[in-house]
Amino acid sequence: MRRTGFLIFLLFLLAANCLAAASDEPVNLSADSLVLNQETGLYRAEGNVQIRQGDLLLTSGSADWDQQSGEAVCGGGFRMESADGVLTGDSIRYDFGRGLGQLSNGQARLSAYNVFLSGDLIEKRGDISYRVSGGSFTTCPGESPAWKLTASRLDVDVEGYARARNAVFYLRNIPVLYLPYIALPAKTERQSGLLFPEISHSSRLGNRYRQPLYLVIDQDLDATLEIDYMSDLGIGTGLEFRYLPPQSRTGRLYTNFISGFDDEPDRSLTEWDHDGLLPGQVRLVIDAEYVSEKDYYEIFGRTADDYNREKVQSIVYLSRGWNQVNLSAQAKYNRDLEQSSATQLQYLPEVRFDYLPQRWGQTPIFTSFLAEPGYLWHRDGPKGGRLRLQPMLATDLLVNRYLEMVPTVSWLQRNYRFNDVSEQEGLPIATLSVGSRVARVFTFDTGDVTHLRHVVEPMVHYLFIPNVDQGHLPQFDSRDRIDPVNLVTFELMNRLTTRSVDDDGTPRFREVGSLRLAVDYDIRERKRDPGPLPDQNRPFSPVRGELIIRPTPYSFLRGDIAYDANDNARYVESRAVWGGLHDRHGNGLLINYQYLKNDFDYLSGGVDLALFDPLFVSYEHRRDLETVLMLEAVTRVEYRGECWSVMFGFSDRPDEDKYEINFSLSGLSKNRLLETVIRPLKNFL
Repeated sequence: MRRTGFLIFLLFLLAANCLAAASDEPVNLSADSLVLNQETGLYRAEGNVQIRQGDLLLTSGSADWDQQSGEAVCGGGFRMESADGVLTGDSIRYDFGRGLGQLSNGQARLSAYNVFLSGDLIEKRGDISYRVSGGSFTTCPGESPAWKLTASRLDVDVEGYARARNAVFYLRNIPVLYLPYIALPAKTERQSGLLFPEISHSSRLGNRYRQPLYLVIDQDLDATLEIDYMSDLGIGTGLEFRYLPPQSRTGRLYTNFISGFDDEPDRSLTEWDHDGLLPGQVRLVIDAEYVSEKDYYEIFGRTADDYNREKVQSIVYLSRGWNQVNLSAQAKYNRDLEQSSATQLQYLPEVRFDYLPQRWGQTPIFTSFLAEPGYLWHRDGPKGGRLRLQPMLATDLLVNRYLEMVPTVSWLQRNYRFNDVSEQEGLPIATLSVGSRVARVFTFDTGDVTHLRHVVEPMVHYLFIPNVDQGHLPQFDSRDRIDPVNLVTFELMNRLTTRSVDDDGTPRFREVGSLRLAVDYDIRERKRDPGPLPDQNRPFSPVRGELIIRPTPYSFLRGDIAYDANDNARYVESRAVWGGLHDRHGNGLLINYQYLKNDFDYLSGGVDLALFDPLFVSYEHRRDLETVLMLEAVTRVEYRGECWSVMFGFSDRPDEDKYEINFSLSGLSKNRLLETVIRPLKNFL
């Protein structure tokens, strides 16, 4: 028996003319014993066999090496390691020249691609292409994966799909589903193809089958086509086109058309969202939307805002900024979903020019200028042009260490041209703001917080606009009727800010709380002669309070209240509470309460529980407290396995109850593999 070192030396001598495979990388062989068959050209290696080619290492108990073809046959157990992962098994036939081979009773742990295979026979048919006979496929590591797919034959293309025939789906070691054929995505890059369908049933839509097709057009372009069959509504066709222009945010164009069955009307929706830069540093923003029927949102909406939409607005916005000048233009189209849009005001277009405040020479006076030309249009109302001009003078006076005054005066000029008639009007506007700012810093010797800063800012604001006759002016919007104002606003602001230091010495500042109180005093209202009872003077506006508390980075509480404190009133006009609490483990709580006198009384909230990990529970609730009507309740229970999850959900709305089951596998497409919506149980009782 020859020693390993001698054999390695011998093989290096032969490598130059006979041991180099078709690959550019040379193949090196070492073993405890090596015998060359002169007739066949085969090397027989025994004991601690190692075959290397670049970063690839094949080890086994024995091997036959063909120096002409570059093929090795290993038995007695083997292990092959490379950058892609590890192959193991009883035996292997591997062609080092072409990178192809066959494994018997083997496993392929391709950790670089999060793919794991095992089978009676595994064929490596390409760099990242495998065929498995009598084996399994999963994206979960471990000897007992959370899920796996077994099949009589599996074809796995890491940049494509895992296709299986006569497949059985397992959760752990429990078979749960048989499929004669299935194709699962097993890719690391985007690729065109069919996505998982969505299958559901509801009393409103009937049986539903939605099949999306994903198309990769370019590196920054892709699209999704879909066919949406709803047995009780119609057939829908949709297109979503996504793009990423240079120096821009993602753009999205979506259109959906539903051809209704029987008496159902046709419905359509088109949306275009764009935010990007044009040549010359011009910013273009498009937020356009068209819907044919109001009930489109009631049927397909996902949030409360969608369900209750009454209007649709489309905006095209252009802007360009310089050092001290901003120029913008927008076209705005409004559509009323409740009634005719003939009376809706359209801005086609409206331009705004801003000359930002500039110091006037060496004086403390600042000048600014605003110009707003626009064309305003009603289908059944006035149409015409409007030009608003507003030059302004302002100064900032520091009276002393604690008192600051900011007076401003401006002239608002409005010119109109409508129905071949020209009108104009101007009026002065004066403001004065007086404020102070005092602060105190508290130091702490223990705990994470080293300092607490308390800032108090009392302020008084005054606004004066004289009474000017405007009856001769057309009225397009609220900017065409400027009421006279003689108003004083009292405001008190409190802020609490903490300072802490990270482990690396970096200081961190965080505002942990603020309290704002404000009230208006209307001098004109105070001087007004009241009419017959119950009309009385009400010079004070409701006292407004806003409290925000952020005790930790993971919690907040905000409360707003407006209290009418006039002598003849004294009631709460509005109140609202928002709160949230969450941790980094998936537990969370949200609450939202809003009240407006004689209008609405609304409560919503939600809770997420991860205390029973891997079982996660969430609950959402919305209720109209004025009518004591439950608007929506959604309960979800999700089990998250190591590489799979299943979610059971129930949603209850006044016009629909819905049960759903969502099943997903990690490492695969984000699309849902299965979504089943079961008709409410009450329909069967």
